[in-house]
Amino acid sequence: MDNRAAANGAGVAAVATVVVAQPAVGSTPINGRPSLFGKYRDYVGLALTLFSLESLGIFVLIAMVSQFAVVEERFRTLLEHAPDAIVVHDLDHQ
Repeated sequence: MDNRAAANGAGVAAVATVVVAQPAVGSTPINGRPSLFGKYRDYVGLALTLFSLESLGIFVLIAMVSQFAVVEERFRTLLEHAPDAIVVHDLDHQ
């Protein structure tokens, strides 16, 4: 029987193949440390949202100021070319 065991490869060491799956992007491996993005993902999203809202607010303010300049020019032209006298005052008559 010893010859048969040697002929069947009993003396050859077995090699085990272990396949390790890579975690999906943004996921936390079990018992592992999260990636830097995974750790601060909420803060990055909040910062990008605030930056977008600030940019939109600045754009709206610039549009309002340019529109204000157009309205002011139209009002100034109306006052300068009016055939009748126009008096503008506040509640204190100033």
